[in-house]
Amino acid sequence: MPEAPLRVDEQMNAVVTCSRFPVCSGCDHIGIPYEDQLAVKLERVRDVFAHARLRGFDPMSIATIHPSPLQAGYRNRVKLVAFGGAGENAAGPDGVVRLGLYREDSHQVVDIPDCPVQAEGINRVVEVVRAGICDVGLSPYVEVTHEGTLRYVTVRQGIGTGDVLVGLVTRTEEREKVTALADYIVRRDESVVGVLQNVNEARGNVVFGSRTKLLNGQPFLEEIVCGVRIRLGMTSFFQVNTGVAEMAYATIRDRLGLSHDDVLIDLYSGVGAIGLTSAAHVGRLFGIEEVPEAVHLAIDAAKASGIRNAEFYMGQVEKRLERVLRRVRAGGAATNALKLAVNPPRKGIARQVVHAMCEAQPERIAYLSCAPQTLVRDLKSLKNGGYRIVSVELFDMFPQTEQVETLAVLRRAGDLPESPLRRRGR
Repeated sequence: MPEAPLRVDEQMNAVVTCSRFPVCSGCDHIGIPYEDQLAVKLERVRDVFAHARLRGFDPMSIATIHPSPLQAGYRNRVKLVAFGGAGENAAGPDGVVRLGLYREDSHQVVDIPDCPVQAEGINRVVEVVRAGICDVGLSPYVEVTHEGTLRYVTVRQGIGTGDVLVGLVTRTEEREKVTALADYIVRRDESVVGVLQNVNEARGNVVFGSRTKLLNGQPFLEEIVCGVRIRLGMTSFFQVNTGVAEMAYATIRDRLGLSHDDVLIDLYSGVGAIGLTSAAHVGRLFGIEEVPEAVHLAIDAAKASGIRNAEFYMGQVEKRLERVLRRVRAGGAATNALKLAVNPPRKGIARQVVHAMCEAQPERIAYLSCAPQTLVRDLKSLKNGGYRIVSVELFDMFPQTEQVETLAVLRRAGDLPESPLRRRGR
């Protein structure tokens, strides 16, 4: 195992502990020296690649894991279950509503008054919310009887701005008390820029329903990533570790070798974080995302930052990619000027998308993944479509947990007129 990429300074290697572990199992690597955590993650990803047997790729060439600048206090978002504390999710006799996480493989909730991996501002605001729930008398949701109001509380913080956005997920609208709670939160913590309510009337523990409304302030917060302001809503996807996200996005730009002659297409673009932080380095930027809120936030962030070479399209990637490619071709872009950035959900890339990517023949592809198993599956398909793996490196987005982010960079092997994937698509 190579020493260099795993070296961290003594301060970084300090062991993080938590009094609620292992009752709360959210951080399954907590208590392990950080250097050892990195080594375990690197070996695990190598094993996944070794079992995949990707022709022409040596798993031992995966030698770099980028450590997180912070091992504690890095999480920029939390989702907590509201419960009363007596029995399972019932209102306690002391009248105190607690906020916590589900125990592993159960519907029992562990109270989390603070958390060592959450940003300091999140821990502070969670306590304000907790006090406010009791102050206005908002009842917690009881899953067994489908009664009560407050189901979940979400808090996210812009690490670069300090802005905090609070979300209240409720079973019913309960306008008077929920509005009173929102006002309470904003009055008591000036970092809170907005409070939203999401109504989820369905049984079960799916977090969000389909209706969201603004209660107080603004419906988004701003975060600074690689010097660019992006916007995040209540339900928006964004990497949980802003510092490591910046490292990963900067590495994507570098590995793609972006220039002002290039066209970059950002697939599964979310709020546009990868694309917007790359916009100044390319001639044109296109993003494709199926979540309407995320697309609107990306467009608004681009306008607010004066980014004029970016276009974002709403819809499934497999349905929108060909339309975007037609616009690229109409603009007269050279084939070697096309680059793709891909950051899909855990399930990976849809088969139709892999096919369309290979048909487009971008010169390079950067694939950022939170799931090594689906990554190697998709890499096999991309290799069959005529691409070779240039590099694979890891980013420790989730210190104190087993999870790790993997970045694979691929390059077109040639003109590929007879690649297997292209022949099947004719």
